[in-house]
Amino acid sequence: MEALTESGQAVSIYDAEDNLRYANETYRGMFLIGYEGPYTFADILRYGAAHGLGVRIDGGDVEALIARTLPRRRSSRRKSFETDLVDGRWFWIEHSVLPNG
Repeated sequence: MEALTESGQAVSIYDAEDNLRYANETYRGMFLIGYEGPYTFADILRYGAAHGLGVRIDGGDVEALIARTLPRRRSSRRKSFETDLVDGRWFWIEHSVLPNG
């Protein structure tokens, strides 16, 4: 866990129901500043949109982004893609789904 915490990369682990179970400080700094939960993927996107954190949402419609994203989110075991943040940074996401979800 120390390697994940100190890596400088944003690391998060979600359970099979899409509840956040682990987030290192880098991830928290990108998505969770001042956030008290609930920690579902969709709620984190909503919080970010309301507070100027996280991913840039073209058109500003967070609910449309969630509707497009959730059906694809766990559709394959592994995927990689780039995303832009509202603060102008971008990062590469490596998304893996384990057999147990």
